[in-house]
Amino acid sequence: MDPAAEAFPDVSNYLELSDGARLHYEVFYPQDSSSKGKVLVVMGAFAGKDHFSSTARHLADNGYEVLTYDHRGVVKSGPARMEQQTSALLAADAAELLDGVWGRGVPVHVYGASMGGMVAQELALLLLQQGRLVTLGLAVTCRGLKPLGGLLRPLIKPQLLKLLLQVWYWDSRPALVRRLMRLVLDRGVLDSLHPSGEKYEEVYFRQWLRKFESLWTFGDGDHTAGACHACVVLTHYLSERQLGILRDSGVPILCQVSTRDLLIPPALQYELADKLHAKTVSFPAGHMGLMPWAHRYHSTLLEHFAMGAALRRLQESRAARDWRVSKRALASQTGKSLLSMAMPDNSLPSSASSSSSSSRQYIGTAAAGSYTASGACKLQQCSK
Repeated sequence: MDPAAEAFPDVSNYLELSDGARLHYEVFYPQDSSSKGKVLVVMGAFAGKDHFSSTARHLADNGYEVLTYDHRGVVKSGPARMEQQTSALLAADAAELLDGVWGRGVPVHVYGASMGGMVAQELALLLLQQGRLVTLGLAVTCRGLKPLGGLLRPLIKPQLLKLLLQVWYWDSRPALVRRLMRLVLDRGVLDSLHPSGEKYEEVYFRQWLRKFESLWTFGDGDHTAGACHACVVLTHYLSERQLGILRDSGVPILCQVSTRDLLIPPALQYELADKLHAKTVSFPAGHMGLMPWAHRYHSTLLEHFAMGAALRRLQESRAARDWRVSKRALASQTGKSLLSMAMPDNSLPSSASSSSSSSRQYIGTAAAGSYTASGACKLQQCSK
């Protein structure tokens, strides 16, 4: 968030994936031993996890355990290998990381930005099947492009896209940083003042130049990882059926829209939010650079996480009550006392490992209703 802020994780480590790729990850813990929940952050194209470090620390200071990581081939998860990556592949990576770091079945909030939002959409579909998704947060992203066919699809190859990136990123590093800033940061933000009194333009330039290798995939001059990410962006597409699964899951969805984004048109960002019936928060910003609205940005995330956690507790409570009612009914029918039944309370199906047999979606679907675009929670039949 703040380009000048320094934030350090509590854990920094590697996890080897089943196909041999290695992911470097970091965990930020709350100051006390308690935790309000676990948050996975999925980064965007060409970017390293250090972009999110200060926000991860802020969330941790407010009670959340936050996991950030570099995608395969990116920065500390390198070296990159030339491969045809997809959002489904990167979502599978994230799911394997979750299992390796936090264990199978652990409920989690998922937050993804830009290409990371595309990966988060795929990951959310996986986690819904496991009953693990607490909330979904999507920033400056869209459902993707309609599948390209005919003569265009063969052109979406990392080898070709790498050549195009080499043409675009040919400049000296200082000139490249200036170009990146103009592409992803709004002019109004660059001309405004950082809390230090300097213009944001100079703060961003100095910090991005100093930490270039840890912030961007092309810090080492190789564009292999960037080409793979370009393939992900150009081939991702969330179908109407998949949109419906996410929309009807009962899981709170937040979409953060930047209205001056030059990379992903705001109209496409709003389209995704509308189709998901998501709570939508807009910022007059570019693809990056929300520091002037940091308080609103952070408070929106914290409220979103809290709503999801409350809904999940409500549904777990109702599920436990319904399970005990079914035990009493069965005991009455068979003439057995509740104490003699071989159905202990700990046999209650866990929301982390089971879900509706009809939809296999988030356990909150049945009674919690929906999380509306205004942020209101509609509770249905909760008093029965």
